[in-house]
Amino acid sequence: MHLIVLQHGVWGNPSNVKYLSKLLIERFGNKGFVLNFSGNLKFATYDGIDICGERLFQGVKSTHDNLVHQGTPPTHISFIGYSMGGLITRYAAGRLFSEGYFDQVTPLNFITIATPHLGSWRQPKGATTRLVNVVTSAALSRTGVQLCLGDLTPWGVPLLCVLSHPGLNFMAAMRGFKNIVAMANVRYDRMVTFCSAAMQLEDPYPPHGFERAVALVDPAYMSIVYPLRHEDGPADPSLVGRPLHGRFLLVVLALLAVILFPLVLLMAVLLLLHGRLHSRRPETTAGDAVLENLYASWSGSGSAAADKQRPSLQGREVAQGRPPAFDLESGLQLRAVASGTAGGYGGSGGLVTSNFVGANAGARGGPEDRVPLHTDHLRQQQLFGDLPHVTDKRGLQEWLVAQLATLPVRKVHVDTCNVFHAHSAIVVWNRLFLHCRDAMQYLVDQCMVQPEDARRTTSKESD
Repeated sequence: MHLIVLQHGVWGNPSNVKYLSKLLIERFGNKGFVLNFSGNLKFATYDGIDICGERLFQGVKSTHDNLVHQGTPPTHISFIGYSMGGLITRYAAGRLFSEGYFDQVTPLNFITIATPHLGSWRQPKGATTRLVNVVTSAALSRTGVQLCLGDLTPWGVPLLCVLSHPGLNFMAAMRGFKNIVAMANVRYDRMVTFCSAAMQLEDPYPPHGFERAVALVDPAYMSIVYPLRHEDGPADPSLVGRPLHGRFLLVVLALLAVILFPLVLLMAVLLLLHGRLHSRRPETTAGDAVLENLYASWSGSGSAAADKQRPSLQGREVAQGRPPAFDLESGLQLRAVASGTAGGYGGSGGLVTSNFVGANAGARGGPEDRVPLHTDHLRQQQLFGDLPHVTDKRGLQEWLVAQLATLPVRKVHVDTCNVFHAHSAIVVWNRLFLHCRDAMQYLVDQCMVQPEDARRTTSKESD
């Protein structure tokens, strides 16, 4: 059974990726199970990437249990994250890797769609970009601070840097996937820039004369493009002549904004106020201690006795001598997983690889990479010694690009020809964006490795 996990983005719900879910169900049939995760609905995404990632982590384990109970245990797993969902899935994959899940279930595809891998912070070039940075950080509560690289984990660095360090299990988990794809909107994405989604600092597309600077990947997929090279010759006339959908809607919304300016201003103030209040909720405030609680609960897992423990997927028990962590779903105490039976998938629960200095960054992650985590140990080893100062946001993004470049990522450039809703159109959020459906069709047809393909590749490598 191929378990395919879908995760929507901030302030979203599973219906945002319903069209993609439909395509996957049609493609895989009874050979796959699509988990369109519903544990991070709407304002729950304001709680933070790590808290949402913990929810998804628990959701995957529960789904695994259910499939095992039904007699169809997963043999392969793939993640597809839309928008911030790509960061949530990166966190969840690292947690699964830390517990040895990938020792039993083969990680296959890891695909992100318009995901802000470099965060949402933008280089201040004027009042508009400065305002966007402030509003994003304030309106999205704890999540907004993380996306703008303004948070500090127990290591004293932003969470996105923790997710991207080559010596931590988050990146080790990524190296274990057979196929990594990043889809990025090349224009008209007001939410996530092309550079952030494509994990790079340079934008190869000019702001003017765009149609003359791009070429189609395949005429069957009109939304998939790449920068036109000199050897490609002149641009395809059919590409230049594509209609720009959404201009009428843009004009209507602009007129309404002018007419209803007081109401629009009130809505903006309410969103900012809601984000501020949400960040002060007891559940959200407790989220700041989630990482520390988890680290403390794992710090003893490197002992000889702990090495014999195999955390089980079946149920939860209170681990003796371990501090309870905050329950990410209900606000109650989360009981740490204690030692289980041999039927469990687990191993050491650490988040740091033995090669944490990055010497083995190009290798596939394996069980030998997992060592227990201890914050003092990390500080002594100066894991983030080469990181720019946390106030240097541009420097942090350059560092993120350098680390993410160690991954074998296939980058897919998407042009939805939509002047206002590219971020929603890429996943065909609703029926207004059906003209963009070839992007998701391309994802299913051309971007996903099948389990049988992975088995053939493995057999060739062994030969």
